[in-house]
Amino acid sequence: GLQTINGVIYYFNERDGYRVSNTTVVVDGVTYVFDEKGVGSVYVEPETPEVPETPETPETPETPEEPEAPAVEEETPETPVVEDENSEGVSENDAN
Repeated sequence: GLQTINGVIYYFNERDGYRVSNTTVVVDGVTYVFDEKGVGSVYVEPETPEVPETPETPETPETPEEPEAPAVEEETPETPVVEDENSEGVSENDAN
């Protein structure tokens, strides 16, 4: 059974009288945890945070509109005018 010796809790198996280790034993509704040396301590269940019944739905952020692309002026290279040496000073009317 459960024994406290020099302030240390031990549990001796009732079947064979050996000390238990690496186990959990419930005595009179109290749970004891025993380590590898057989030293016991009262098990205290960790507190669990309260969970709300209905989870809050996060607000969906509005999707921002795509920004307009800045206007880009495309530069068109000037096409050089090449004049034919025969066309200089001659109009279509003059050619006839």
